[in-house]
Amino acid sequence: LLKDNAIFDYATEYYYNHQVADMDSFRFTDTDFNDFVNWVERKGFDFNTETESAFAKAFKTAEKEELDDDINSSYKAMQEAINNAKKKDMKDKKAEIMSLLTDEIVKRYFYRDGLYNYQLKFNPEILEAVNVLEDQNKYNRILK
Repeated sequence: LLKDNAIFDYATEYYYNHQVADMDSFRFTDTDFNDFVNWVERKGFDFNTETESAFAKAFKTAEKEELDDDINSSYKAMQEAINNAKKKDMKDKKAEIMSLLTDEIVKRYFYRDGLYNYQLKFNPEILEAVNVLEDQNKYNRILK
């Protein structure tokens, strides 16, 4: 999604279709994420996995050996299974994708300085780090 600029392109489209006046009130929601998933499908963004590439290579070899007629239906079924797995993978990585989209969208409205300020207030990793630094007992447990 990053390599094919899907995150970048969606953030740009989001910017042109949504009003965000206040950085503190902006949240990328589950509804927005579902819209992104549908947008990826509509735009035809298709990320290839290593598994997909290996199966495609094996099928090309089967074509050369004239075995493709015998395995064509199995190959199509495998492609469908891989596509379903990729959709599931997007949902499994929802938190990471939402974080990337949020960062990219915030940059559209408030530039890099705004992104840094937004992350200081809302980034879960930064908030947890601050929490550890403020909790002397937790901090000492980590150091032991």
